[in-house]
Amino acid sequence: MKKINVFFIVLGGLALSLFITCASSKEKTDEGLQNLGIDFDRQNGEITPEEEYYIGRAVAANITAKYAILDNPGLTGYVNKICGALTINSEKPEIFNGYHVRILDSDEINAFATSGGHIFITKGFLGATASEDGLAAVIAHEVAHIQLRHAAKQIEDLRFVQQLSDVAGKAADALNIEQDTKVFADSVNSVVDKLMTNGYSQSQELEADSMALALLAGAGYTPSALVEVLNTLKSQQSSAQLDLGLEKTHPSPDIRLANVNAKVGAYSVEDTRSYRTARYQTSK
Repeated sequence: MKKINVFFIVLGGLALSLFITCASSKEKTDEGLQNLGIDFDRQNGEITPEEEYYIGRAVAANITAKYAILDNPGLTGYVNKICGALTINSEKPEIFNGYHVRILDSDEINAFATSGGHIFITKGFLGATASEDGLAAVIAHEVAHIQLRHAAKQIEDLRFVQQLSDVAGKAADALNIEQDTKVFADSVNSVVDKLMTNGYSQSQELEADSMALALLAGAGYTPSALVEVLNTLKSQQSSAQLDLGLEKTHPSPDIRLANVNAKVGAYSVEDTRSYRTARYQTSK
């Protein structure tokens, strides 16, 4: 059996059994991988877009194990339309399996982006926004993380891709799927811990804010809406009733505001948010 087949059997086993459900489906798995044209190339040390997606899906599964997904198709469709407007007008409108936004049924104020296009925003964060442009600013920040490959770079920095490659080589002889899956699970858990406990680095967060301004302007949203979101976070930060998860995973609003205020003036975009007020209020 080729290494690539074992690698993705391990990967699929954890990531919601994407390709296989039992050992008897090996032939279908091999055919599916060939149809995808996956090339297990490690010469440049980077994970491929396909791998970004499937690894990100495994991380997303861990996030949804902690937070329930809000069952509101209308609101979910609305935030995905906003995401579509931001991405289609960006320099990277298409990725391996597209961009997908889900709302987490939590009053905590937080948002996450995994590799490969998975975006999560809490119900609490959505409620803390005051306009569609503010909501777009939150989503744009997470889209920026994806387009800047921040999660993918963290994965590469953890060097677990090479670890999985080594495991795949050993599994070619022994096919110890249970052991290999545990190694993959441990690696994904490291990424989840980094994402949900420590967050991205301060420089990556500021870089994402800077790109968010460009994404907002490119889609016709008001870039200064990001300033308003950050001011809202700052004003609510001291509230004893507020579960501000962003405090754990993002730099302080003051640091982010200094960065955004220094750059927002470069975007001469007419403030048209009033035109979107009705649909924002209806959707919320």
